[in-house]
Amino acid sequence: ASIMGIYDPDYNRHSLGFFTMLMEIDFCMQRGMEFFYPGYVVPGYSRFDYKLRIGRAEDIEYFDLRTQGWQPYSGLAPSDVPLKKMENRLDDMQQFLIRNNFWSQKLYYPLFEANLFGFWHAPYFDFPVFLLCSPRINANSFLMAVYDPRKEAFQLLRCSLFDDLQFYFNEAYTDSFDRRKNFLDLVVVEEVLASSPRPGEILQAF
Repeated sequence: ASIMGIYDPDYNRHSLGFFTMLMEIDFCMQRGMEFFYPGYVVPGYSRFDYKLRIGRAEDIEYFDLRTQGWQPYSGLAPSDVPLKKMENRLDDMQQFLIRNNFWSQKLYYPLFEANLFGFWHAPYFDFPVFLLCSPRINANSFLMAVYDPRKEAFQLLRCSLFDDLQFYFNEAYTDSFDRRKNFLDLVVVEEVLASSPRPGEILQAF
């Protein structure tokens, strides 16, 4: 990927990614191709925004998980970005748990894309942020609360550690994360204990 090359922020308008993207477009045009896919962008993470420089702004769309349809990218509110929505709803859930005398800890899970790279066909946990609702020390099984923006519902999951010998992480990558805020063990979902848009119904499954 171009992002792995040498990068200097002072030359971002002439980035390697943008230059190679133009070369790819030229390659497609010379062969009479009608469409070109430049790859994804990440709202709130500007490093991929160079892809938005091609085409017309009014033609750029995003896929809305709630409606399962394409919407104008210009109309995407920051609060509707899936990660932001998950964070906000989990904050609400955490406050609800506190009021009901239940402990939880919000953690980020950098390995949420394990299902794209794992050797085994396993039910890998695939949420980038969650509430840990059970003790972390010397445990192999955990209660995790998540918010699924596709279903607009909370879920309480029973999860366990998964030792995938075919799954290799770059230690420099995992070591770059603060373990106080990130969960860095590979996890699979064992059981969905509850699913509901209402925190009270999730609480009943504890």
